[in-house]
Formats: sequence, structure tokens, C-alpha cells
Amino acid sequence: MTGQITQINISDGGVPKRPIPRVEVGTTGLASDRQQNLKYHGGPNRAVCLWSADILSLIHI
Repeated sequence: MTGQITQINISDGGVPKRPIPRVEVGTTGLASDRQQNLKYHGGPNRAVCLWSADILSLIHI
């Protein structure tokens, strides 16, 4: 299976997330991306969230 990155988004915590052209990825997630509640978000086991374009088209507002 192969894929293509169509957009990278970050925020200061929560939504909305703003698109950026490039980012460094580390063991704790994307550089400059923040989470408000670290009990449920972020960390090495939840570092990156990937969504398919099909799903994004269904939830896009």
C-alpha cells in the first residue's frame, strides 16, 4: 500500500488546525503542534494522526 500526503496541519491545541508546507516529525509528534489535554492526546503512542482523503471529504465543513 502506498499513500500521498496532501496536507499537514498543526495548532496551539485543539481545532482548528492550520495547514503548513513542511514539518519535522519526532517521537512525540509534529514539531510546533500542541495538545491541550496531554492525558488523552499526544505522546509517543499518539504522536501522529493520519486520515484518508475519503474520510476527510465526509467530515469537511
